[in-house]
Amino acid sequence: MKRTDNLDVIYRVPGRKKPLTRSTKATSDFLAMVHQQYPKETIAELRNRITNRSYYLPNPEAVQILDEHIKAGYGTKIPNWT
Repeated sequence: MKRTDNLDVIYRVPGRKKPLTRSTKATSDFLAMVHQQYPKETIAELRNRITNRSYYLPNPEAVQILDEHIKAGYGTKIPNWT
């Protein structure tokens, strides 16, 4: 994740020059918080966790960010979000 001047956060994956997707700072902070709570979970596992309403309120933007990572083939990777 890299923060830009207009408070958007750009998500990149290794081996790609083009950014994968963007989000607000609030969504970035939410994903970082979830990752800190479950640091050993993959992106797909984090997606399953945040879509389970018994854990978190729905966050469509966060789900979209995780879906983009999964579509790019990074669903089995553990993210490095801080």
